[in-house]
Amino acid sequence: MKSLMNTLKFPEDMPIENKLVSRALEQAQKKVEGHNFDIRKHLLEYDDVLNKHREAIYRKRRRVLEIAAGQLPSSEGPTTLRDIVLDMIENEIEAVVSLHTTTVEGGDINLKEIVETMNSMFPLAPETRATLDGFEKSGLLKRDAAQVRTDIIEVLLEESRKHYGALEKSLPDTRMMQALEAGVLLRAFDMLWVEHLVSIDHLRTGIGLRGYGQRDPLVEYKKEAFRLFNQLQDALTKEVAYSFFKAAIATSTLGPSIFERKNVTLSGAAKTMNESAGSGFGGVVSQMANPVVPKERNESGEKVGRNDACPCGSGKKFKRCHGT
Repeated sequence: MKSLMNTLKFPEDMPIENKLVSRALEQAQKKVEGHNFDIRKHLLEYDDVLNKHREAIYRKRRRVLEIAAGQLPSSEGPTTLRDIVLDMIENEIEAVVSLHTTTVEGGDINLKEIVETMNSMFPLAPETRATLDGFEKSGLLKRDAAQVRTDIIEVLLEESRKHYGALEKSLPDTRMMQALEAGVLLRAFDMLWVEHLVSIDHLRTGIGLRGYGQRDPLVEYKKEAFRLFNQLQDALTKEVAYSFFKAAIATSTLGPSIFERKNVTLSGAAKTMNESAGSGFGGVVSQMANPVVPKERNESGEKVGRNDACPCGSGKKFKRCHGT
């Protein structure tokens, strides 16, 4: 087009009204706008993946806030914080038992690992330990592993409910229990959601390299994001299950607040300072109380240096005469 305009020697300010030129410009504009539309659509598809994750997590977090505020949840599901926490603990117990009953060769149940993992969640009572040991001594672990797996889960669930009930009775107020439940849940949601956002950001930064392997980056991004979201849900369950009873122990062992102690008088900062307090602020105050002596000046009004002649006319240096 440029060479054509130069050949015909059209002036630069002459409007182009040729059909051929107008059609070429129109087609070029459609291609540019179509390319920009594809870019925006592609970007929206990436954002839509994270938006679905956000809706799922925020729905659970909103439920906790609504229950803690005494409101009815806006979505279907558990109606108390107790049910939410116990559901997470139950899911983690089932995951632990399933993990240590399917990875061992021969189908045997690794009861020792189950007990150690449960002790990290909450201390097992001696009666519960004896019940679990009874499964191993009776030989049922090898004969009917599926049924024993279910029985172990039921025993551990019953133990978790006992610890939960004992914790509720140990707290003086039901509002403290509700605040503890809400605090543990919200802390887990907030902390792990931030980590999930960082992981998604790193994934999105390098997912374009999958295109060199003849793979669609968007499809690979959806697969990896789904895997990360499943890891987020598992991490939420683990965080609540393993930290709830530890947080409860820390709460129950706290001493009374200083405002609740008897024979304690609180006062504000003193307005005056004792000059005889020794070093520190007392010395500073005493120094500030003494005025600064002005330096000696000669007849012309200039300051007298230490090695200059003394203004008194003695012929001595100032530092040897009046400057001592």
